[in-house]
Amino acid sequence: MTVTVGAYSLCDGTLAGGVAVSDLRVNQRRIADIVPVLPKSYRISLGSAGTGYVVEDELAITGVGGEAIIQVSAIGAAGAIVNFRVVFNTFNQDEGSLSASGGTGIGATFNVSSATQPNASSPIAYNRNNRPCVYAFTVKRTHQDADAAELFIVGLEDAIPSAGAITVTTTGPVEATFTIPNGKVQSHDLIQEQGATTFHSYSIIGGPPTT
Repeated sequence: MTVTVGAYSLCDGTLAGGVAVSDLRVNQRRIADIVPVLPKSYRISLGSAGTGYVVEDELAITGVGGEAIIQVSAIGAAGAIVNFRVVFNTFNQDEGSLSASGGTGIGATFNVSSATQPNASSPIAYNRNNRPCVYAFTVKRTHQDADAAELFIVGLEDAIPSAGAITVTTTGPVEATFTIPNGKVQSHDLIQEQGATTFHSYSIIGGPPTT
């Protein structure tokens, strides 16, 4: 197997240029967000504005499927309700138009209807189609001598490009070449140094391989 980052070779299949001494290991994760789906809710809207109301009047509406307390927050001419806020709401079904009781005015009605929201009891896994992959392998290099091996170890971080197309070519009866989209060498670790020979493990992160 050979692996290149741009023009730089992590292993080229030769003793001096690096031989992959372990099988390529690939860890691929499928990313999905767990999206909670809220139960259906019921909203209250103003039907008839009525007359004679004042700000902070508290009104009550009652239906078959629940009840609500409404507080007047703004009025217009003749005490007609312009705006309000819901203090309490237990409705669990559509009710249509309901007359309000309480407060200083008369004639206000409110509509109870289901909000435009999906109804489900279980969360949904939403697939983001993100599939980060981690590629790992070990490379053996035989250097000219022990000094050259130590210089290689010290300079490896600066030698590996921070960006560039990563290409992997497999060896065997039938060679196959693939690229790692948005690939980056995320780590390299010295496993062992034996005189002029070094063993490094590499980890590359990127997208699913493309041929």
